[in-house]
Amino acid sequence: METQIKVGTACIKGALSSAHLLCGGGGCRAVLASCGAFIAFDLAGIEFESIGGISGGAIPAVLRASEKDLDSIIRLALNLKFNKLITRRDGMWLPSNIARPQYGIYDSANLGSFVEGVGCRWSSRFWTAAVSNDSILAFLAKGTFQRRISIHNSSDWHKLSTNVPGIGLAIRATVAIPAFISGIPSPFEDGEFLFDGGLGPEGRCPVSIPRSLFGASKGILIVIDVGSEGSLGTRVIEYLGRLVTGTKWSSPELPIYIDQSIILVRPKITQVTTFDFTARKDLKWFAIIEGYLATFEKLKELGCLAGNPVEAASEWIVATNIFRNDMKKGFLKALFSIENKYDRLPR
Repeated sequence: METQIKVGTACIKGALSSAHLLCGGGGCRAVLASCGAFIAFDLAGIEFESIGGISGGAIPAVLRASEKDLDSIIRLALNLKFNKLITRRDGMWLPSNIARPQYGIYDSANLGSFVEGVGCRWSSRFWTAAVSNDSILAFLAKGTFQRRISIHNSSDWHKLSTNVPGIGLAIRATVAIPAFISGIPSPFEDGEFLFDGGLGPEGRCPVSIPRSLFGASKGILIVIDVGSEGSLGTRVIEYLGRLVTGTKWSSPELPIYIDQSIILVRPKITQVTTFDFTARKDLKWFAIIEGYLATFEKLKELGCLAGNPVEAASEWIVATNIFRNDMKKGFLKALFSIENKYDRLPR
């Protein structure tokens, strides 16, 4: 029997067999929320034709697209020390560095090594993106595609090169923030650098990429968007990034979300911040669960979950509540109970 998903007033047949996933940007929040969303997708049995990610969302996206199993991804997220992947550069950062935004406070070399070290590779269904000069570059296994920022037609993508950066370099490029996390020298234009793909005119969730380059306009596109954190530090960094790259500021609430073929999941991640590189394990677990719950509720609302998946999902919710009670009894007890509870959860 063909699955039907109602999105707004539309009824889309066979949606689960032609779904696409976009893990939006948002630093550490995006990493953890997307990992939680994967749990709900597994329970619902949803497979994706394409999986893309921007900025922090690119990390779980490339893990998933590289066929990493869910257990491995969740454990990596829980045990990952972000401050070992994004490390402080030697020397003092000065206001004058704004004139040389390619040199940030932090360096992402270890992140690239990590991505390659855990076996991530270019998959035919994975993509990510970066901003360079007046262009947005989309990196796919089959090559690099370009869209000029000055051109308002979001479907105007053309193939720039059959070459694509190494997978580690591509992930480093999409997380680079001018004057904060060092940019990556562009392999396509001398003297130019690659920065966070979320600095383009579509913001942290550039839906035109899967639609134009993967045919997502013919199926369902699920977008995981943790939203704007709203803190002063984050706003300053975002504003500086757009100022340096020359892109216009765009509202986090993209009008394109009104499109009936887009399923928008908005996890409310308050346990960790965008640049919380030293987040505790217990708080990361909460963020993962929030990503799971938001996705579960959306899929349940659309009729994608029934029977056993709902029962399994309920066990996840019970385990989370038990963990919250453990937190009240003491941090250490809660900390050491995380993976034990995860081991007992349904698969």
